[in-house]
Amino acid sequence: MLVSGCFSLFLRRNLMSSIYDWSLQAADNANADNSINWAEGQPPSTVNNSARTMMQRLREFLADIGGNIAAGGTAALVTITSNSPVRSYSGGLIIRFRATLANSAGAALSLNNLTAKPILKAGLNAAVPLEGGEMQPGGVYECVYNAALAAGGAWFLLSPAFIPPAPPPVPAGFVAPFCGAVAPTGWLKCNGRFIARADYADLYQAIGDRFGRDDKGLAFRLPDLRGEFIRGWVDDRTDMGMQNGRTLGAWERAMLETHRHGGATDWGGGHSHQYFLPTFTRANGGNSVDSRTRNNSAEMTMGDGAHAHSFVTDWGLNDNNRLGGETRPQNVALLYCIKY
Repeated sequence: MLVSGCFSLFLRRNLMSSIYDWSLQAADNANADNSINWAEGQPPSTVNNSARTMMQRLREFLADIGGNIAAGGTAALVTITSNSPVRSYSGGLIIRFRATLANSAGAALSLNNLTAKPILKAGLNAAVPLEGGEMQPGGVYECVYNAALAAGGAWFLLSPAFIPPAPPPVPAGFVAPFCGAVAPTGWLKCNGRFIARADYADLYQAIGDRFGRDDKGLAFRLPDLRGEFIRGWVDDRTDMGMQNGRTLGAWERAMLETHRHGGATDWGGGHSHQYFLPTFTRANGGNSVDSRTRNNSAEMTMGDGAHAHSFVTDWGLNDNNRLGGETRPQNVALLYCIKY
């Protein structure tokens, strides 16, 4: 027992202590730090050294939480060397550091070459591993060690960088217009071509053979939206007339609803028209042409009452190329693509 006790004392005196070795009980701090002697009856010559070492320990702690320590390592393993000579992990151990790399998902931290421990952050109901990007270069971060986390101890990151939520994924089969002439990555032009089912399984799951298939059933056809307007599917609506019963993805020709144009001329009211009726008389009973005298008498046609006249409109003039061989609204041409 004497040998064992002497060996334990030897180890304590030859291993560096830190502020984390100090006790919360004053009576236990007589020799809690192997560089500080506060034992009862200590030699006067040890007082100054003990007081100076306490000042050193406090300064080490302040430096460790000041945020000036630059982290090393990799995106997956953060390495830090503290000013306090920490030689084992203990609950409540605090370190503030300046990141030099953005962390990856599931990153861990090793302090003073000790075994790396995972870094966790607050989740909805519990501490969760890092997703990646919670620590950014130049940012100052604080980690606290907790022996009860992760079934073996872990670091808890108190100040993670904000990570914006990932946008919801675009489902296969989604159609969208683009301003470019080339389909973006992950999209195909809606040009009606056939593509292999094996190469685009997710897209086939979404649209199937709705727009056509090859004879062998190995390929399916993309919707062809070149030069087409998209119209909402009637689905179970029942008041759409000719559209009722139309299938999803069905194509239809252009159509102009049957109609006619009516009109009338201006009203003229009840009226009649005047005309002149020439009469001829012979002078002195003569029968030669020269012996005739011409007289014009004013006569009136029979009245027709108030009325109007019907008419048929003309095709009209081509005003700034607005008349042609199709009916269409004002529009802008864009490239329709489908997500696969």
